[in-house]
Amino acid sequence: MVPRGKRPSLPDNPQLQIGRPLTSMPQQPDHATPTLFSSISTESAATKVRVVGSVWFYDSTTATLWLKSEERGLPVDLRLCLDPKKSYAWLGEHNSKIMVTGHLELPNHTEIESVQRPPDQDQAELLPVILRAILVKEVPDIDVNLWKITIEQRSGL
Repeated sequence: MVPRGKRPSLPDNPQLQIGRPLTSMPQQPDHATPTLFSSISTESAATKVRVVGSVWFYDSTTATLWLKSEERGLPVDLRLCLDPKKSYAWLGEHNSKIMVTGHLELPNHTEIESVQRPPDQDQAELLPVILRAILVKEVPDIDVNLWKITIEQRSGL
């Protein structure tokens, strides 16, 4: 505890002393681009995106969720987002609306074989990339049409 009337001293680290500039700025995280399923392709790999879709199918053995929007299905790797001690009601609710932020990647051959496909996979085009989720949020009240219009207007700028 510092006696009354005395200022606390700073550690000997020169970067923490008052009046001295930091030698480097903290890194800013890459922003996630709001993206429509219709614009996702193999060329989209290595980009950070934010997508909105409906829960289509969940494979608990691989923690892979199939997200559906615009008559397209996108596999989403949820391993980094799920806590085994928590329950996620939206995982079991077909057509729950969720927003996912993550990195698009080309799946390796083993992943392609191990990920279970939706039983009704003929109802949508399956996209050739996988989204490695870093954030998943249920968004039950989102207006998906407004989401699409906003993205289309942004990309027109």
